[in-house]
Formats: sequence, structure tokens, C-alpha cells
Amino acid sequence: MKFDSIRHDISAASVGALATLPQAVAYGLIAIAPLGADWAVFGIMSSIGTAIVFGLITGLWGSNRFLISGPGAVTALVIASAIAQALERGYAPEQALALAYGGIVIAGLFQVLSGWVRLGHVTSYIPVPVLSGFVNASALLVMITALPTVLGQHGIPLIDALSSHADSINLWAAFIGGITIVTHLMLDDRSKVIPGALVALALGAILYYLGNMGLGLSTAPLVGHIELSTLWREPPMLAPAIDWAGQVAHNATSIMPWQDADIPLSAGLSIGLLASFYTVIGSSALAVRTHQTIDGNNELRLHGIANALMGVLGFLPGNASPGISDAVRRVHATPRISCIGTPIMFAVLLVVMMPLIEALPLWTTAGMLVSTSLLALDRATLTKLKGLALRNLPFPRVVVGDVAETLAVVITALVVDLIAAVGVGVMLSIALFVLGMGRSPIRRIYRGSRIHSRIHRSPGEIKRLEQDGDRIAVIEVQGPLFFGSCARLLSDAKELLEDGVEFLILDFKHMTSIDSTGSAKLRSLSMMCQETGGKLMVSYIQPERRTAQTHRARVKAESETDDENCRRIQSRPRWIWLNMHANDIINVIGEDWFFRDTDSALSRCEQTLLEAPEDDGYLSPRGRIAHSDLFAGLSRDDIAYLGTQATRRRYRAGEPVFSQGDDANHAYFLMRGRMDVEIDIPGTNRRKRVSTLPDGIIFGEMGLIDGAPRSATVTASRNSLCYAMDGETYVRLQVEKPEMVMTLLGNISRQFSSRLRVANIMISELDQ
Repeated sequence: MKFDSIRHDISAASVGALATLPQAVAYGLIAIAPLGADWAVFGIMSSIGTAIVFGLITGLWGSNRFLISGPGAVTALVIASAIAQALERGYAPEQALALAYGGIVIAGLFQVLSGWVRLGHVTSYIPVPVLSGFVNASALLVMITALPTVLGQHGIPLIDALSSHADSINLWAAFIGGITIVTHLMLDDRSKVIPGALVALALGAILYYLGNMGLGLSTAPLVGHIELSTLWREPPMLAPAIDWAGQVAHNATSIMPWQDADIPLSAGLSIGLLASFYTVIGSSALAVRTHQTIDGNNELRLHGIANALMGVLGFLPGNASPGISDAVRRVHATPRISCIGTPIMFAVLLVVMMPLIEALPLWTTAGMLVSTSLLALDRATLTKLKGLALRNLPFPRVVVGDVAETLAVVITALVVDLIAAVGVGVMLSIALFVLGMGRSPIRRIYRGSRIHSRIHRSPGEIKRLEQDGDRIAVIEVQGPLFFGSCARLLSDAKELLEDGVEFLILDFKHMTSIDSTGSAKLRSLSMMCQETGGKLMVSYIQPERRTAQTHRARVKAESETDDENCRRIQSRPRWIWLNMHANDIINVIGEDWFFRDTDSALSRCEQTLLEAPEDDGYLSPRGRIAHSDLFAGLSRDDIAYLGTQATRRRYRAGEPVFSQGDDANHAYFLMRGRMDVEIDIPGTNRRKRVSTLPDGIIFGEMGLIDGAPRSATVTASRNSLCYAMDGETYVRLQVEKPEMVMTLLGNISRQFSSRLRVANIMISELDQ
């Protein structure tokens, strides 16, 4: 097992070193290009120094254990631009280098400052599809840079190589580069002993020399002479040969360095921004793939210190290398060891295999760049694209938004640059979020004729609610209620009011937030209800009574206790209520019309409907008994006889009649008052109210019929009067008055059937 681990670590370091080699050569040539071919070795050695020293520093102390860093293509282009600008102003090559490397020091200091002010946290707000687009775009940019060399068009942009220079494409070069690419892709993560990258590089080089020497095919540019001793040359910034106060041979003009301070400053700012961007975004993208937590600010500070050192030593600026990091990650090596091992293995590779490296054709090194870039492409994005193209995804809408964001980032990066690409991706994410949240905030709409409150009603009351319940409507609101989602709520509410709704209940249980526009729309809705003679009610919005001072005092007091859950719940301000209060919506609607839940609001509306002109049979206790559906079919003498067999019991508000799990030995007829039926919530000390019993209702009767323990707790919610009948009396009545008991059982069955039918209707409505 230990041997396998060591083998994986060596293999990973080898993959990283071999992937770094062509990049180091290519980026060094890019950075030093304005100075001409005579400075090519200087540029390559500057890039190699960064790959070793910068990579070793960040590998040892970086917070991302999977991140490998080294020279970058974009920052190399900035160095080239700074050198070219200095040459245009008359500076000698050594002076131009000093100005450019001064910019690298400034870039490092900028990164340290960025980490110190904690700008690294900005990545927490960048969506995963944007990070995936960044990785894919980085890989494609490197591939585009390398493809002209693969086609035998070294130093020519890819567009020109495929258009104006298409007739001069070297098929022999394309063959060598293609063999290298295909071999690396085929052997990646499959070769158990020798890294696939090494096999691909060696095969491409061997085929090149066989064709070149044996068949006389065209010659490729080689990596060329590499002198490791020049790594420790005198840094360009400290070169004594520069006489800033003297005459420059090119134009005999006195040039003072502070007159051209804009060159290192602009280069430093550009490199600092680009390197910080690559480092933080690339590290975050890698962290998403490896499921780790990183500190982007520490990463920024470390890279800044390392870049300042690179400028002093005369090396190119460094940043994260997501492509190489991902290639090494897939070898399944020990993360920190592979990061440290890559620059060490790269240095060993240069020392041990120097003659072979110098003889490598650039066609094969460019092919390695292309294959490494292809392997760095985000496979999850490619899988989604494949599923969309083949139309084999069961729910394509789930991934369309993510794929669109990723493609937008990639396209923008290829056309403009990476910074603009991430900006476009973030803006697109925001736009998609607003559009998503701007969808209908309405979760469901139902009428009072179909769904009733949890108060037990008589069959007559239920029938009346089914007839007149359409005058009650409930709108369940979900998500945020803001400027992008208010219009649909107002439109649907207006249709309900025009359809005869008098009592409109807004259920805010699933609403997450509200802005001032949402509050303004509630004001308009309340006014619409008043104009039509109706009433607007709001449920699940708890009032906030605390002031800022009392809130802080409570938080301080509760922070000294150990009850974390209590502190979290009690100390959280009720922001929705505060927003509505600040916009004067509480006064417009009326605080009395805010309810703790929708059931309470429904109960108020139903009571108002039932109390409207039909009160005659519901005035006295005697009338309540005479008109009760429970006693239908019984004579006055039968009812009077039952009264003599029952016991009068009074309960104060809050007093339990029986508890869940108790033995069932009584049935109760609620003469006057109200009872709450509650069930215990398993695993907690809390109970949930499932229904409310008004006067004229029988309860607890099932226990007398089946003898099972109580399935719920019944508590008086107000002072109540009941008639109770025990089990022995019920058994005796079955013997003495069988016809009376049969009539009672028939009435109870009808009541139970009515309740079951209503429950089924409510379940079907709520399940929609």
C-alpha cells in the first residue's frame, strides 16, 4: 500500500513536471519576444526559474493543497508589452528589463495588499458555472496558443494560421503533434508505471527524429540550449550597467526613470490584477472539484510575496495553473506532496535530462500543451453538453441555465479576456436569478368551499361553507416578494376579487423576504379589497415588539446561556414585519388582521359567514342539544334520559380533558366552550394543534367503540361545559336501550363520514 502511494506521488510529480516544461518554454519566449531571438534563452530561464522557485514556495505554504502554480501566458504577455513600450521610448534592453521586472515587484505588493484587505472573499459570490467556465476558458486559451506550433506555424496567431496561412500548414508537424496529443489522451491515468505524458512526449520526439533523419522530412524548431547556471545571474533590476542620468545610445536623449514610472506601475497593476484573479478564481474552482475549504486571502498574500521575490530575482510573474493542477489531481497522489514534488521533479528533469530536453521539437511540446488543456476541461460541463445534444436528459431545464452561463464565460474569454468573461458570467447569473425569482410568487390558490379550518363543524355548517365558502380565498406566497415578482400576485388577487371573493388571505408561510416594492403592492391590494367591500388578511407574519435597544440587551443576556437553539430563535429580528411596519403596511391592513397561521384566519372568515343571518337555532344550550345532528331521530324523552345518565363537567381554559395515550373510558358532548385537539411531535416536547372543537360536538367517542388508548390530547381553549358518559354506562345502555344506541351510532357514523369526506377533499386540494 505504501509503495502504491509513493508510485502515485512520483507519477503525479512527473505529470506536473512534464506539463510544466512546454509551458515554461512557451511563456518565456512570449515574454521576451520584443528583445529578439538573442534573448530567447534568457526568457526561457526566467520562466523556468518561476516554475521552480515560485512553484516550490506556493506548494510548501499554499492553503490549497491541490494547487500548483507557475508562469502564466497572460502575465507573460503583459511583460512583453512593458518591454516593448520601454524599447519604444529609447531604453536599452537591460533598462527595459529593469522597468518590466520592477512592475513584477509592484504586482507582488499589490497582491499582498489585496490579501490584507481580504479581497479574496469575493470568490464566495462567484457561481460554480462561472468557475467552470473560467477553467474551460483557461484551458482553451492555452490550447489556442499552442495549436499554431502543432500545425507548423510557430509564432503565428491561430486565426491567421487557419486562414491566410492555411496553404503553408505543415502536415508533418501536425502528424507529430497529433501523435503526441492522442498518445497522452489515451494513456492518461492508465499507465501504471510510466506517466502517460512522458510516453507521449518521448514517442513524438522519436517519430520526429526518425522522419527527419531517416526520411529527410522537414525540421522543427527545438527547445534549444538551456544554461541552468544563468538562473542565478545578477537580477536585471540591480544591473550596474544602467546609467539613468547619461545618454542612451539609441537616441542621445537624456531619459530619467521617474519620467517613465507609468511603465512599471501600469504593468504592475495589470499583472497584480491578472495574477490575483487567476490565483483566487483558479484556486476556488479547484476547491469546488476537490471539496475543500480554502482561504483565498492567505493564497493572495503568499502569491504576492512570491511575485515580489520573482521580480527581484529576475523571473517571470507566477500565478495558479489550474490545468496542470487538475492533471496532477487526477493521478490520485497525496495533494501537498504532489504540489511540492512537481517543481522539484521539474528541476531534476532539467538536470538529468538536459540534452534530451534541449533536443525536444517544439511540435511535441506544443502537442503536450494541447493534450493537457483538453484533459483540464471540466468533465461535468462536457457531460451536460453531451446530454443536451443527444436529448437524453430526463429534465434538460435543470442544466440549461448552468451550461448557458459556462458557455457565455468561455465565449467572452476567447473574444475579449478572462476578467471580462467572469464579469459577464456573474452578470448572467444575476440576471437568471432575477428571472427565476421573478416567476410567479404564488405557490397555490384555494377557496374556502374546498378547504376548511381545523374547527369541527356540524354537517349543516359544512354544507353552508361548501355553498358560500367561495367568498373566502387563500393565496400561498413563496420565495421573495420583490419588484420582479409582485405583478403576478396583484393580477391574480384582482381576478379573485372580481370573482366574488370577500375575504382574501395571504399565506406568507413560505415567503422568504419582502422589499419596499412588495410592501407597496400590499398597500394597493388592501385598497382594492376595501373598494370591493372585502377584507385582506395576512398569516404567518409574527409581530416584532422589540426595539433595537431591547433586542441587543436580549442577545447579550441570552449569549450567556447554553441554550443555542433558544437564542437563535428568540434573538432573530422579524425582518418581514419590520419592513412592512417601516412602509406603514401594518396600519393600512390593520394589526388585528395579521394571524399567527392560516387556520386562524380561515376560522375567523368561516365564523363571520356562519354568523350572517342564520342564528336562530344556535342561541341556548337547550336549543343546541335539540338541533344537534348527534341526537337526530331521538325523542325528547330519549334525550332527557341520556341527560340523566351523563355527568356534567366543567373545564377552565388551558385544562386538559384527557392526554394522548390515556385509557379511553369516557365520551364527551361539548355543551358550551371550545376544545383544541393536539398530537405529540415524536422526539420533541412539543405538540401540534390538528383541530378545534366548537360547542355541539361529541368527542372521545371512538375510545368507547374500539377501546384503544387516546390518539390525541384534548385541552379546553376557553372555559367549557361538557356532558361525559363512561364506558360502563354505554354498555348498560346497549342492553337497556338498544334502539337508542343504534340511532346514536348511526348519527356518529354520519358525522364521521362527513368529516372524512371533507378531509379527503382538503387532501386532494393541498396535494395539487
